[in-house]
Amino acid sequence: MTDIRANSSKINIFIVDDEIISLRFMTEELSRYGYDVRFTHSATLAAALIQADPPDLILLDVMMPYLNGYEVCRQLKTDKKTHDIPIIFISALNEVLDKVKAFAAGGVDYITKPFQIEELLARIETHLTLHRLQQELQKQNVRLQEEAIQRQQMETDLKVAYQNLKLLNNELQNELNLARRIQQSLLSSPMPDWANFQLICYNKPASQVGGDFYVYHLFERSGTRMISEKTSKSRFVVSRSSFAVAVGDVVGKGMAAALLMAISLASFQSIIGQGLDPSELLAQLDNALVSYTQATRQNCALVYAEIIPPQKNIQGMIRVANAGGVPPLVKRVNGQVEWVDIGGLPLGIGQSAQLGYQEINLRVYKGDFIILTSDGVVEANNAANEMFGFERLEQVIKDAPPDNAAVLLDYLKAEIATFVGETEPHDDLTLVVVQV
Repeated sequence: MTDIRANSSKINIFIVDDEIISLRFMTEELSRYGYDVRFTHSATLAAALIQADPPDLILLDVMMPYLNGYEVCRQLKTDKKTHDIPIIFISALNEVLDKVKAFAAGGVDYITKPFQIEELLARIETHLTLHRLQQELQKQNVRLQEEAIQRQQMETDLKVAYQNLKLLNNELQNELNLARRIQQSLLSSPMPDWANFQLICYNKPASQVGGDFYVYHLFERSGTRMISEKTSKSRFVVSRSSFAVAVGDVVGKGMAAALLMAISLASFQSIIGQGLDPSELLAQLDNALVSYTQATRQNCALVYAEIIPPQKNIQGMIRVANAGGVPPLVKRVNGQVEWVDIGGLPLGIGQSAQLGYQEINLRVYKGDFIILTSDGVVEANNAANEMFGFERLEQVIKDAPPDNAAVLLDYLKAEIATFVGETEPHDDLTLVVVQV
């Protein structure tokens, strides 16, 4: 016989029987088997006693004076405190109708007197086990319902959070798109309508906003050699029209890079009209940017070229200074390609006063190309994690058709795109091609 009391506290059984002998027998036997037994021989008091201290199980006689067991059972089943207590009817009545009445009143079992104590114990243990399992099932159902409600609430909260996140993301995308349009509007036309030479520019940020930029400037100068009163340096200023072009690359990406890009561009445009040599121009820009870059630890690489185009039988000249950018390349009319090999520290580091910037002059001839790029070209990666590199850039420029600046730029863009393939760009891309 299974002992259902092994994992629970002492089980209380309440007996209602007006027969003293039967009541004593059940009380003694059940107590001997470890049950806590309470009893009454009065049917009229039974309901009140049970409701005052509900037991784990009830043994209820059917035939009693004043109030039969069916009526007592119905009273107990109408009370919330005693509704779920299992009730086993015990009676000398053995007709089927009597048993039907017992079950209809709410009983869980019916034992006919006389009975063996083993039968009574088996029935008690069975219904206590069933009652316990039913209670556990009800508790489990309650937990499952609570969990279902919690999951439903979590799903609702997640949906609301997702919608809010989606709205925020849309707002952010709109802001970034607006920032990109504003940033692109800061750049000059990619192809200015200038006489005697061609200039075409290309800029593609890796994200909505980036740190790359291009800038150019056309100016006139008189042909005299001037001595600076401050530095005592001589500076030869030509009489022909000349122009300046630069490619800048702010370290980093996103809004921080975009802001420094705008500051760098504005600083360049405010200084370019002062008639400075390329090396002096970069030194001025370095000083102008230091106050912005010290807090953010950013800098701006910039390669600058001042170009004096050739005219008739007069050769042209390119004057280059470099602040950490990719050196320019020159493609000659005969197809040869050479680097304008010059470097320097990026702008915004604040070392120009101690180290300065170097400057290099190079002759150029009618039909020569001058190519400026940001490091996003040479550092472009393909699916095999290979870099486009300096050698490949030189070879592509050498292989490019020499028709005009636009054709060379398109060829270079196509070669870079073919090399990169579907690989997501990790850096901005800026190209400037000049044909003198």
